[in-house]
Amino acid sequence: MTVDGAGAAFIQDVTVESFQLEYYWTNLYATYGITDRWDVNVLLPLVQTKMRARSTRQLALVDETGALLGLTPELRERADGDAFGVGDLLLRTKYRLLQGGPLSLAGALTLRVPTGEEENFQGLGDTTVTPLMVLEAPVGRHSVHGTVGFEVNAGRIERTRARYTVGASLHLLEQLAFLVDILGSSSLVDDEFDVPGLGVPVNGLDLVGVNLNNNTTTLATPQSNLIDLATGLKVALGPRAVFYVGAIIPLTDDGIRADVIPTGGIEVGF
Repeated sequence: MTVDGAGAAFIQDVTVESFQLEYYWTNLYATYGITDRWDVNVLLPLVQTKMRARSTRQLALVDETGALLGLTPELRERADGDAFGVGDLLLRTKYRLLQGGPLSLAGALTLRVPTGEEENFQGLGDTTVTPLMVLEAPVGRHSVHGTVGFEVNAGRIERTRARYTVGASLHLLEQLAFLVDILGSSSLVDDEFDVPGLGVPVNGLDLVGVNLNNNTTTLATPQSNLIDLATGLKVALGPRAVFYVGAIIPLTDDGIRADVIPTGGIEVGF
């Protein structure tokens, strides 16, 4: 903030010493086949989040030229929190354009509704629409597949992301399959946003500028590429149930992600 009309200002320096965010997801979903080619799906995640953060904060008094006039004592701060709630609701549909033969092709559309609490890291806070093209080609009793599309942010178009995957399903036995996929998500531009305080440097974010009139700082998240390796096993449990277990391993350093994310569940058809 500006003080005594002399053009001097306090600049806040925040250093995040540690930040831990844990997610535990349980997905509830159902799929209904309208026709042999067209199906619809609804998915609602239940999310448990746990956050632990430690930081230090210090104020520096500078004059209008940026010269340092003085420093306040360094303050140590902590923030802990646990929350449980629903995540963002996903409404999805898929239509098979080609099926059988050397190549299967489908069009898919996903509407993401912001039902999760953004402040508890359980929701995006924006409505998104994701059109996708899905391809699959059999290779003997195995198959390769891929998807490509865009996640369009209805509230902030600059937050639109490209979505793409490529993978394979290897049927080791009649009731056992090994799955491997590369999952990708790329932003198209840097994402700018305002935070309270003047000159708040944060690791991994770019400082765009400060606004003395409303006491805010503009930061930017650089263009990011989130690429993961997803692998696992699927086991058929009779004609209508499938058990799966696997793991997601980040291949890039962008974003806040665990070194390994275990996955598992049971799918039952009716």
